[in-house]
Amino acid sequence: MKRQGFTLIEVLAAIVIVAVGLVSILTLFSYGNRATRLQQDRLLAVGVLRRAMEVAKAKDFGEDVTVPAGSDYDPDYPPAFTYSVTEDTIFGDPLDLKRIDVTVEWTTAGWGAQSLSATTVVARR
Repeated sequence: MKRQGFTLIEVLAAIVIVAVGLVSILTLFSYGNRATRLQQDRLLAVGVLRRAMEVAKAKDFGEDVTVPAGSDYDPDYPPAFTYSVTEDTIFGDPLDLKRIDVTVEWTTAGWGAQSLSATTVVARR
């Protein structure tokens, strides 16, 4: 008499193979979700950086633009973002050119501390 069906070993092997596949797919989704969150935060950080840069560029030469990191300088942006703006003169003459550095820092869940920096040079108008 010939038996039809699957043995217990075959069933267990199939369950293990399906479980490994599902765990791999779920890991992929989890990583994709974290990566999306990082890019969303980076996009917000670029907005914070651009706005801080424009505010600093609009100030007159010699006017204080220093904003210490961690200050609540602009309430329009999420408090998770901190940024600092510094200004230096170039070539020793404070009336010719100034360099503006902006650094934005934040923490993204699953990725840790992140930062984004930009530098520009502005000439006297």
